[in-house]
Amino acid sequence: VAAFAFDRPVAQFAVTPNPTAIAAVVRFDASSSVPRGAALTRYQWDFDGDGVFDATGVTTETSFSTESDPRGRLRVTDTAGLTSDAVRTVSVTSAVRQLDLTVVGDGGRITGPSALDCRASNVGRCVATFAPATSVALTAQSDAGTRFVGWSGDCAASTAATLTVTLNMNRRCVATFTRDVGATLNVTVAGGGAVISIPAGINCPNDCTEVFAQGTAVTLTATPGARFLGFTGDADCADGALSMDGDRNCIASFAAEQERMLTITVRGDGRVASAPAGINCPSSCSAMFAEQSAVRLTATAASGSAFARWEGDADCADNLVALNVDRQCTAVFEPRDVGWQLHGPALVGASTLARTTSVAVDRTTPAIPIVYTATTVANAGRLDLIVERYDGQTRVQLGNLVNEGSPVATGESFTPALVLVDGAPVVAWTENEARVRVKRWDGSAWVSLADNLSLDPALPVFDTQLSTFGDQLIVAWLQRDLARTTARMVLKRYDPTTQQWRGGLVEPSEAGVVAIRLSTAASGAALLMFVPYSPFSANLEGPARVLQVATNGTTSDVCASGVSPPAPMDVLLSPGALLGFGVARSATTGETVVAMTNGEAVFVNVCRAGVWVGLDGSVSGRVTEDFLATNAQSLARLSVAQEEGIGVSVVVGALTRNSETSFGFSVRVLTEDAAATAMVPTGGVVAVNGDTGLVGRSLSLAFAEPGGPVVATLLNDSSANYIARTVRYFPF
Repeated sequence: VAAFAFDRPVAQFAVTPNPTAIAAVVRFDASSSVPRGAALTRYQWDFDGDGVFDATGVTTETSFSTESDPRGRLRVTDTAGLTSDAVRTVSVTSAVRQLDLTVVGDGGRITGPSALDCRASNVGRCVATFAPATSVALTAQSDAGTRFVGWSGDCAASTAATLTVTLNMNRRCVATFTRDVGATLNVTVAGGGAVISIPAGINCPNDCTEVFAQGTAVTLTATPGARFLGFTGDADCADGALSMDGDRNCIASFAAEQERMLTITVRGDGRVASAPAGINCPSSCSAMFAEQSAVRLTATAASGSAFARWEGDADCADNLVALNVDRQCTAVFEPRDVGWQLHGPALVGASTLARTTSVAVDRTTPAIPIVYTATTVANAGRLDLIVERYDGQTRVQLGNLVNEGSPVATGESFTPALVLVDGAPVVAWTENEARVRVKRWDGSAWVSLADNLSLDPALPVFDTQLSTFGDQLIVAWLQRDLARTTARMVLKRYDPTTQQWRGGLVEPSEAGVVAIRLSTAASGAALLMFVPYSPFSANLEGPARVLQVATNGTTSDVCASGVSPPAPMDVLLSPGALLGFGVARSATTGETVVAMTNGEAVFVNVCRAGVWVGLDGSVSGRVTEDFLATNAQSLARLSVAQEEGIGVSVVVGALTRNSETSFGFSVRVLTEDAAATAMVPTGGVVAVNGDTGLVGRSLSLAFAEPGGPVVATLLNDSSANYIARTVRYFPF
């Protein structure tokens, strides 16, 4: 029977790669041939076109030793004996190098450039050619449940998943994969306690064995319940961070949890509480806490009583108790009268030169506020500066002299300025009337923040002031000639991050400014209060002004432009008055509060809705004259502090002349009564020194707790000794 053409099979084949490199393996694949009437039974290959068949099979491989273009021929034969031929030219060149990839094992693939994506049994693109010396990056990727073992063949032996091959010759790379049976982690807990793992799997002692995929990073964590001693076992267990490239056995050791007894005794009228909770004495005065824990005690005095000190174990002294052993602490409360009491021993020395002092209070421990004072003291005929800390039990000088022997300027216009930044004292002072210096206590020594702040070397420096905004310092000072015809107000800020000072002259400037006071607004702007002075009439010329100096240096009046304290305020600035004044900001309302005096009365005003408003029930802000001592028309100084709370609460203090030879101090707490729109006095008139024959020199105010101011005073006695005292007012 004659065979028709459409009954014959169709021979087809592919050559890869093509072109190919000399001596490279070339794959011939006839699987695309098409049978027609009968199945294909034979595949014959003639690689070089010489008419002689060189190989058989659906697929086969060969290589060529010379650069040429051989014509490969395929003949297929079916069961009926019918045949079909196909011919394809193979380009063999020395201009390329061949890369052959093979995947061995239970899964996985090799990927790379030129669409290389080779799987087991040469599925996918497993051969490619590249220019000689090309670097080819290959990646071995495991299938689910498999693990990459490593590279072999013409590639460098490696277990890393990525590999770079340089084709300076034909190369064959083999990636081997194996079925991942995982790595087993066994955890043993000794002595109580528990251990968990990330990723999840271990929750021992309930579940102490887990199989993780090979190479998994596992972190073991000892959970609370007992004191953890550490991990032992395999070396990789020590830090609890394991790499599961093999089985691991880890042991977590715990000590049986110990508890320690803390016993509190209250002597006097007060209470003690603990954090963490457990102590609430005198109701509950003993409690068990975990060994090595730290317990903070808080002592609260009852009305008419004051917390005096901690007694008992030495570790009780700072109210933070470390329970490495059982502890016994006694809180001592002592009766106290309502009113003023000495806060720590006085500082006494032999000199009339010691004239000024400043005070700052750390209010983080309200039971016993920590009080810092900066005082100028005599030393070999000059003034030196010291800073002291009093914690309710001990007065300690911080380091040596703050000024390190360089002279401090003399006179009441050179009071050192003192503030706290993150609980650390910072002090600024005037040296030789020529420059401003600033230092910070770092816990062991005084560190300089500025050694030579000055705007105009030709003008003496007066009235150094300090304030804070967060961890930033603000310093202001006045530079003026002795005739008071030229004056410059200067303000600078210190940024602790950059450790740089920035700022300068405050505009608008006033030629006759005598003194300045500084505070800080909620926005971080500085509040700078000053009173103009006429060098021609030798009088103070009102009204007083309060400028708000923004962080970028721009200035504006705190109250609306052109608005100043009402007309009665001008009367205060009468000829011959030695002016005292102060400025502060309400921590609650953000309002600016000012206090002023003309030696006859004290006036307190607040800026509200752009207008200065008196807080005495009238427009002037006048406080009754009984605040001042008799014959107090020569008032020398006044300070004001601002307390948090409802409305405005102000402390005003004055250095007053009680006679021709004796000065005293008067301090009063004034709290705004919103319902009555008035300042309600608290505490009455107080002669702080309480002694006759003492000459008052300096006064500084701060708050210790709501309604309880702390006052630092400095006096001289009849024997020319100086006495620096800190007193505290107890309002109940």
